[in-house]
Amino acid sequence: MRVFKHLGKVLGTISLVGTLLVSAGCGGGGKPSGPATGGVAPQAKPEIRIGAVTPSTGPNAEWGKKNNITLKMLEDEVNKAGGINGSQVKIIIYDTAQKPDQAANLVRKLAQDDKVLAIAGPFTSSEVGVAFPVANQMKIASMSPASSKPGVAAANRPWAFRNTMDEA
Repeated sequence: MRVFKHLGKVLGTISLVGTLLVSAGCGGGGKPSGPATGGVAPQAKPEIRIGAVTPSTGPNAEWGKKNNITLKMLEDEVNKAGGINGSQVKIIIYDTAQKPDQAANLVRKLAQDDKVLAIAGPFTSSEVGVAFPVANQMKIASMSPASSKPGVAAANRPWAFRNTMDEA
């Protein structure tokens, strides 16, 4: 349950990433090096990786592009403030092109290859329908900011969430 160690109970929607990063302890956590510390530099802390799957191309590309800009701004702001407990944040963003199969493959890639702690996205119910089962299988938190299909998140607990009301 490595997700919960660093970021709290759930990381997910792009709108919540900033809030969660700040609540996780944004600010300098490193110790100075030099004469006062005996000249020994502190050991570098591993970076905190967060994934995002957004529609940067396709029908909702404008939404995805704007949120990608926001994510990169957040990453810069958190890192300039010293990271989270001294660890730098890296937000890895992939384009789903609003294709369900691509969303599922990218969730798998972020979990296995990129070793992220959690994933913001995917966006639509059609993407979520195939990506949430992958997130659940990979045991990585994923939260959709827009999916409204009834039951899709509940069917994929404990790792899948959404930040919207369902159509019911």
